[in-house]
Amino acid sequence: MTREPAADVVDAELVDDGPDWSAALVPARPRGHGPRYLVDRHTVLGPGEMPPTMEELPRYSEADFRISADTAQRRARAGADNTRINRDATIRRFEAWCAGEGRVARPCTDATYLEYAGHLMRRQPRLKPDTIGIYLGHLWRWQPAGLRPDRLETLELLETYRRENPRASRKRQAPALRLPDVLAMLAAVDETTATGKRDAALLAVMYLMLARRSEIPDIDLEYTQLLHDQVVIDLAADKNHQSGEGLELIRLHDRPDLRPVRRVRAWRDWLKGQGVIAGPLFRQLSTGDRLTARALSAGPQARLSPAAVGERIQVLAERAGVSKPAKITSQGIRAGGATDLAEAGAGGRALRRAGRWRETSTVPENVYVRPIEDDEADPFASVFPRAGQ
Repeated sequence: MTREPAADVVDAELVDDGPDWSAALVPARPRGHGPRYLVDRHTVLGPGEMPPTMEELPRYSEADFRISADTAQRRARAGADNTRINRDATIRRFEAWCAGEGRVARPCTDATYLEYAGHLMRRQPRLKPDTIGIYLGHLWRWQPAGLRPDRLETLELLETYRRENPRASRKRQAPALRLPDVLAMLAAVDETTATGKRDAALLAVMYLMLARRSEIPDIDLEYTQLLHDQVVIDLAADKNHQSGEGLELIRLHDRPDLRPVRRVRAWRDWLKGQGVIAGPLFRQLSTGDRLTARALSAGPQARLSPAAVGERIQVLAERAGVSKPAKITSQGIRAGGATDLAEAGAGGRALRRAGRWRETSTVPENVYVRPIEDDEADPFASVFPRAGQ
């Protein structure tokens, strides 16, 4: 019997070619034979112009889609600190709500996005329409590109909410905290304690530099110089100088009522006694007048947060018995300084430089200068009772 020769046996290992990273676009199958054109509803072709074909696409590899660990960390930190903190908090709240409702958070459906808008509108106390709009904007941008929900119905719902709640839509300026208010707040501070030393220095600096609440945490010890008659601050950046280019040194001249030199020195010396000689000037303290673990750390968490600055101003105003017709906020310090300067004759370029506004900005005069005489005056003060009545 003749046997068939045995087939060759090949000892080999199966090799996985890996994913095909070139499939960035998937064209529709053409009818019949011919080139596979890449077109979609956004394609615009001129006379005689042909769309690109599948064969013309570059062949991508995994390297075209990867970023380094350093770039990934920078990407995660992109944007202003306040914006990033607010965005992350908004996303966490949305994820928690979706989990409680049994919904998918990302990518979410149009119905989920719309219902969450309704959920925000039902909250008590009522949120401002602009606040809800900011929250929804954070969530929409967080959704994957190409899978984001349609916002048309949500925007219409928000406009209806705006009409139903005119008081919530009204923008009220924070009342100005002028020099007498600041001095009253300083007088109520116990400067023998660590908290008092910090708060007194914070108040004096914040008023004299017309500081935004976000700027106070960014003041660093090693970039703050004390002269006999000035506090000189080298701020790394601010709202109008985000790269630091063009931002001049901030000079706070000493004066007998606010005493910024003495107060900053007292607080700085206390920090030095705790072994702190660099990093943020203003830090978090516990109720026992001790630096918290966060305040002693080397990272950005050591800085007193802008929200904490705002809360501190409200606490100090309440302790001093400073009351206003509207809610007191840290912006009132900036407005108070601008108003006092304007009434003392400082305007135009001098006022803009004092608050680090842009050279062409009209915001100081139109927004921050807030004379209060008309608000406090009694319109019936000149009306007297008739004789014999």
